[in-house]
Formats: sequence, C-alpha cells, structure tokens
Amino acid sequence: MPDAVTHWNDVLLDVIRQIGGPPGPIARGGAMMHGAVYDAVNSIVPTHEPYLVTVAASSSASLDSAIAHAAHDTLAAAFPGTTVDLAGELSSALTGIGASASAAEIAAGKAVGRAAALAMVQKRTGDGSDVNLPY
Repeated sequence: MPDAVTHWNDVLLDVIRQIGGPPGPIARGGAMMHGAVYDAVNSIVPTHEPYLVTVAASSSASLDSAIAHAAHDTLAAAFPGTTVDLAGELSSALTGIGASASAAEIAAGKAVGRAAALAMVQKRTGDGSDVNLPY
C-alpha cells in the first residue's frame, strides 16, 4: 500500500474522475486537501511554516491518522456530491494503522487532522469560488 499522502491523493483522483467538471473547483478541492494534510503533518512534525494553522499536537500523534482525517474531512466538504466511498476509505486507512500505533496515538492524530481540515474548510467558505461571473 502506498504511503498515506499518496493514498489520499489517489482517492482525490478517484473523486475527480467520478465528478468531472471544470478545472477550477477540482484544483481548489485538491489544494484544500493537500493544504490541510500539510498543516496536520507540520503540526506533529513542525519543520516548516504552517499554511493556515498549527494545531497543538504531541509528537507521538499518529501521522497516518492525522493525514487520513485531514484528507477525508476536507474532501467530504469540498466534494459533497461525490459517490466515492470516503467513509470506507477512512475506515480502511485507520484499520491499517492499528498495528503501528496505539489507540491514544491514533486519537491524537485524528484530533490534529480534523482541526487542520476544519481550519481549511472555514477559511475557504465564502471565498467567492462558487460565484458565477459570465463573460
């Protein structure tokens, strides 16, 4: 199985193939997902400046859990009409983590990922991306 970021990028590509449409909303949704994932990872392993938010996190929080929750929550918000089974993808991703992290580490990662996704979704809500401006 690919690493968590690559896996969720593949899920994003599945969503794009399923919904189709113009490039603007697709690029926006992908940027939102990857930005939330970046902030989640950088909150646990702070090596760079955050994009939007640094979430208070223990260095023992599960990176894979944080990535999965940040990606899932952002994709669900950015592409509410998708028929791709995002909940199933999240469940599958979390099942794979169980052998390498404790329940507390997984829960801590979940909190970080969800907070990063929420910050991204709130920042992008009302940003004018859904305004139709005819030529």
